[in-house]
Amino acid sequence: LWKECIELYGNENALAHKFNKEKKWEFITYKEFYEMSRLFASSLIHRNISERSSVAILGGNHPAWLIGYHGAIFANCINVGLYFTSEASACQYILELAESEVVMVDSHEQLDKILQVWHKLPRLKYCLHWGPDYTKDKIPRDYQSTIYSFEDFLKFDKNHGLEAALQERMDKQGPG
Repeated sequence: LWKECIELYGNENALAHKFNKEKKWEFITYKEFYEMSRLFASSLIHRNISERSSVAILGGNHPAWLIGYHGAIFANCINVGLYFTSEASACQYILELAESEVVMVDSHEQLDKILQVWHKLPRLKYCLHWGPDYTKDKIPRDYQSTIYSFEDFLKFDKNHGLEAALQERMDKQGPG
């Protein structure tokens, strides 16, 4: 389905957002959306995120939400949504039950909920923050190596031969 969409609409706009400082519309084409989702999936593989583990998303509408969602599917992981109104204990319950290895948040407020319960979540490896209030200096020292901005999570040495691993994971997927 993605390949057909890229062939037909690759250069057409798929996403539009105004999350920049200038409040100007920015657009992401279908081809860019697909490539960014694949990059997210490759980053999960690069960081040894297990197949069929979950990637939880705690935040509002944003391109990172959609890229993370599709990238998790490409990496043969499961998406789990968390209500942004959930208390820390509810987040813990869902993250534990879903065996989440990654959680994505859109603000420091949501990150604080995760930090309150992270020590009770042995499977949780990373937290990705896509919000405008992310700064590395707000991250507690003990979590500096496990909490990334969404953009920084996508930065890794692309010469690790992950293309075959990603394609293998994508080929395992099917209906049902």
